[in-house]
Amino acid sequence: MSDRMPSRVADCERRLTELRSETESLLKELEDLRHAAEAAPTPSEAETRANGQAILAGSYNFATAVTYLAGDQADPATLQLHGQRRGLHAVGLQKAGVYGYSPNQTGVHGDSANGPGVRATSEGSTALEALSTRGIGAAVSGNGTGLVADNASPEGGVAVVALGQAKGIGLYASGERAAVQLARAPYAGSPKADYHDVGEIVLDSKADLYLCRKAGTPGSWAKLN
Repeated sequence: MSDRMPSRVADCERRLTELRSETESLLKELEDLRHAAEAAPTPSEAETRANGQAILAGSYNFATAVTYLAGDQADPATLQLHGQRRGLHAVGLQKAGVYGYSPNQTGVHGDSANGPGVRATSEGSTALEALSTRGIGAAVSGNGTGLVADNASPEGGVAVVALGQAKGIGLYASGERAAVQLARAPYAGSPKADYHDVGEIVLDSKADLYLCRKAGTPGSWAKLN
């Protein structure tokens, strides 16, 4: 293991701790926002605006037709929102809260000087879903670490699941220095505790490789030469 790896691991662990804290805060804010949406006035209680009338600032506005904003100048944004906390809170009670589309460029672009450009949080479903019918579903790039996946469940789980459907490949890894690097376990030999499933691979503290051949606690392991 190179001298840089412990430092990189520590940086990742620190960042993951920060992300967990930020995620808890964001979930609380989402809950408050949901309650606010549920408590929003009905159309009869809100300021009903006829087509062509101006939007009233500082009040709820309701219209029977969709409001469109279109810009024909070279300005980078048709609509700019500034807030002390969030620039935009969007709630979709039946469909997406925010939908972005562009025929040639990025549908939704998130940019930040210091924090995450885009953060996705979900309480009970997928936090971030990327789908492409003809191209790449998700492209991740970073000058430091391209992607950090963390599974914080106390019941165990998988941080990354890679599936190759039909004739596809589940996971492809490439690197000029090495394609894959396994972190060493803090013990020597095969695992002696906890449940393990067939196919698990462990690199012990002596850099010996072990493969789980039979599921169990701790399972049956074979040393790979």
